[in-house]
Order: sequence, then C-alpha cells, then structure tokens
Amino acid sequence: MTNSEIHYILDGQGLLYIDGIPVDIYPDQLIYIPAGSVQATYNTADTDLKFLIMNQPARPENSTEILEVKK
Repeated sequence: MTNSEIHYILDGQGLLYIDGIPVDIYPDQLIYIPAGSVQATYNTADTDLKFLIMNQPARPENSTEILEVKK
C-alpha cells in the first residue's frame, strides 16, 4: 500500500494484521494504517464484516483484491 488508510468498522468482528501485528476489530472502531504497511483482514465471527476504507489520494478500483473464503 503506497498511501495511508483509515478503516471504520460498521458491523461484525475480525482481526486485522498490520505489518504482522494483530489488531482486534469491532463496530464503531477507527483504525489508522500507515503508508507502506502490509495488511490482511480476517472475519472472526459468523456474521458479515462490514467496513469503510478511506484513503487519500484515492486508489484505482482494480488495485484491491478481495478474497472470500467460504466456510
């Protein structure tokens, strides 16, 4: 990631790794992710994990890969 991001968690629970450091995520939480960080987000609940990603400048839509794992 070449620019910083802010994630706002809308619903659900999960685990976000930022440069290998685990962060528990939950509703109404804001998370700052520094530019240049490696990140991975995992849903740890039986419900959908919904969140907003805000970054500046905006990235092209095709620069993000979303993987969905079926249980």
